[in-house]
Amino acid sequence: DSLSLFETARRACELLIGDKSTDKVGPIWFPAVEMAACHLVWSTSDVTCVQFLKQSGVLNEISNSKAAQAVLSVVLNFCKQAWRSSQDNSDQLDLVLRMKLMLRASQLLQEYVLPACSSKLLSVALPLSVLTETVSQTLLMADNGVGEELERYKQRLNVEEKNEKSLGPYSLVKKSTLHLSWYVGDGVLLPLDETHQYCMDLCVDMVGLTLYNQSPLLQGAENLQ
Repeated sequence: DSLSLFETARRACELLIGDKSTDKVGPIWFPAVEMAACHLVWSTSDVTCVQFLKQSGVLNEISNSKAAQAVLSVVLNFCKQAWRSSQDNSDQLDLVLRMKLMLRASQLLQEYVLPACSSKLLSVALPLSVLTETVSQTLLMADNGVGEELERYKQRLNVEEKNEKSLGPYSLVKKSTLHLSWYVGDGVLLPLDETHQYCMDLCVDMVGLTLYNQSPLLQGAENLQ
């Protein structure tokens, strides 16, 4: 199965360098996982990609800077995927799928990267987490019942993570949703396509995301290595 394939591949890395320690294997293993996971962002679902990260061991060793950088790279590719769809004439179903990528990106940062990454990478991960969380909270206010669908999706992600792992001594403060007094049809909420477009424009402005160029945030993370 896939887990045994990961174990075999990692064992090959250990034999190649003659050391089992994460500090020695990590510089080879984590970048390889990063490259494969980023490819999965564009070729499969976010569920498959995150499952790949879990089985590879990256999320369990997030305190290693190379592992944290791999997850940051996946998060940025989720953002790029969501942003690229905003440039196309996407239907509502496609837009909702892209919005879910932003919720997934926010979850990876809050549940894995922020609690355990190094202090050097924290300066990169924290502003990115604030940005993705702000975007996620805005998307939850989308009209036409989409906000409610995204809220259910977010709750499901939280339940899945709670069932799979313990937060241990770490506990992140959950932010309240924006404008709880807003209701569908009151003239305040943005239409679905505008909500997605404005949020992705914010990502472009704040992070400098482009389709083909690496984000300055990720370049900053690499410079910290």
